[in-house]
Amino acid sequence: MDASSTAPVGWYLIGFLESVPPGVSPLQIGSHALLAVRSDDTVEIFDGRCPHRGAHLGHGGVLDRGCVVCPFHGKHIQLGAPEKRLGVAGYPVLQAGDAVFVRLGPPGVDHGFPATAARLAGYQIRAAVELEVAIPAPYIVENAFDIDHFTSVHKVPRVRGLQVEVGPAGELTVATEFVTAAAPWEKQAARLKAAEAVADGGPTAPERAALDGRNQFLARAYSPNLVVTDFDDGTRHSFIITGAVPLGPRRTLARVLVAAEPGCPAAVLDGMAGGARKALAEDALVWAHLDTDGPERFDARDTAVLAFRTFCSGFPDAGAPEKAATAAATGGRAVATAVPA
Repeated sequence: MDASSTAPVGWYLIGFLESVPPGVSPLQIGSHALLAVRSDDTVEIFDGRCPHRGAHLGHGGVLDRGCVVCPFHGKHIQLGAPEKRLGVAGYPVLQAGDAVFVRLGPPGVDHGFPATAARLAGYQIRAAVELEVAIPAPYIVENAFDIDHFTSVHKVPRVRGLQVEVGPAGELTVATEFVTAAAPWEKQAARLKAAEAVADGGPTAPERAALDGRNQFLARAYSPNLVVTDFDDGTRHSFIITGAVPLGPRRTLARVLVAAEPGCPAAVLDGMAGGARKALAEDALVWAHLDTDGPERFDARDTAVLAFRTFCSGFPDAGAPEKAATAAATGGRAVATAVPA
């Protein structure tokens, strides 16, 4: 089976609350069948395969007294009770606003994502884009750690002083500065605001800085399939939340959300979402023609990519790029590392 069709342990972005219908519904992450149960604004997620004969409980199952009735043989399957002969496991679910996340796998470290989700819950969150792309899932998150692709693909004039390290909860972080350019995701928003400001006598100093200044970039990977990127232009924080859900061999559903501080104008959120769509389309064009099985000759500027691949190797069946072994052999350890500017 191709790595991109497995179901890695770790966190996933499964979408917005509105995409989960009330009652019982099916979900699929790679080869892993899941069952979503929504009651009002609360979502629970469980294994979706009936332990009796393997039917998908999400396709035709109904709730009855705390169980789901299997559509195949009518067995009552206990939810969140994997120790029972006819029971299925449940998984941790977090909501940030209307965004819904699930952590697959046995109980264990959460890599600090609950704290980030709690922070995001106080922000305005908007769906930017959902797109099927022709690449194994971890390559989508890996892009946050690929220093040179920001310049070549997204035309950021300069990326300076990249630092990659393991965070206190085991998350992998990368920090850098985008010089003389807006954050790629926000460039369109800044241009819209500046254009509107012309009628009022010209853009303000913060608006000029957003078009021509320095933006702090801090990305945190919480699994091979979820990264949250914090942009700070000196006047406000904004976030890009990127999730990758494996669908099958070299097929991945990429989801991108944008988040801005309370009170941020709707036009700015619109611009951020437009910038995210543009950036993902640019990446997808490269991914569609990328040879993921061919040899790679890394250099010093690939240190962050190698650190990410080593990070992925710590997730059972994580479906990380198969070059993880190469990363370890070349010293790509997920430790504090400075990358040449």
